[in-house]
Amino acid sequence: MKYYLFFVFLLSGTLSACCNFLARIFFQNVFSYGVSVVLGYFVGMATAYMLYKAVFGNENTQLSSIRRFILVNLIGMAQTYVFSMAFYEIFSLFLRSNHAEDVSHLLALSMLSITSYTLHKNYTFRHKLTKRRTI
Repeated sequence: MKYYLFFVFLLSGTLSACCNFLARIFFQNVFSYGVSVVLGYFVGMATAYMLYKAVFGNENTQLSSIRRFILVNLIGMAQTYVFSMAFYEIFSLFLRSNHAEDVSHLLALSMLSITSYTLHKNYTFRHKLTKRRTI
């Protein structure tokens, strides 16, 4: 069961990261790279909530789990922003600008998967997992 949850979480995270990445590209037509990373993160976060709820949650939406989800994702957004900008500074030295942005954002989103899984499993949806195991 533990490996199944991790696999489904990674699949859900991959889908939400794709939404995040594509939204960043869309937003970048209007906004700067940094602002687009943050706006894209909100799109990915909304997608992720629906998918993660299916993995960890039940049909009842609890305000406390929504608050925890938002808190974890604010941490994830900060991490994604910082790593995206740092990687961009490095990759822009030897890649064209749009390639440096894409590679930087993809790497930052990839790093987020482990942090996100750990925090959501142990904090956001912890009480729901405990109930599920006892049944």
